[in-house]
Order: sequence, then C-alpha cells, then structure tokens
Amino acid sequence: MTANIKITSVFLLGQQVQQLRKQQGLTQAQLAALSNTGTRFVGDFERGKENLNFGKMLQVLSALGLDLYISNRMDQTWQKD
Repeated sequence: MTANIKITSVFLLGQQVQQLRKQQGLTQAQLAALSNTGTRFVGDFERGKENLNFGKMLQVLSALGLDLYISNRMDQTWQKD
C-alpha cells in the first residue's frame, strides 16, 4: 500500500484494509482479535459494507498500524499522490 491513498468509498477503504492485512500475514480472525472486533465485522469491512460502526472501523485501522486523516480540498498545502 502506498503512503497516501485517496479513499472515495467504503469499498475502496475495505480493499486497502484487506490488502494490508494480507501483507502482514494476518487472517481475518487474527485481525478481529487484535482490533477487539469480530471476524464477521472484519469481513464486512473488507467487502465495503456501508453501514458499519465507525468506531470499530477505526479500531481495525489502528490494529493494522494505520492513521486516518482528513484534508481540506481547498488547502493548497496538501500534497496529492
């Protein structure tokens, strides 16, 4: 996964989570345990299910070593990849 990826949908975010999980050699069950969520939740997240609990999504991202940032499109100092 590259350093900065523009996420435009839950589906794209889920794809990135799945890719990073596999790169780290984790199963969905292992990621669920690390993030204190369930295996079903991780699977739903990776498939891009739209109505997931945002707090749990943040737990999964954190367990993978990811941070979430918000950028203002009007801010010219943000560097787009």
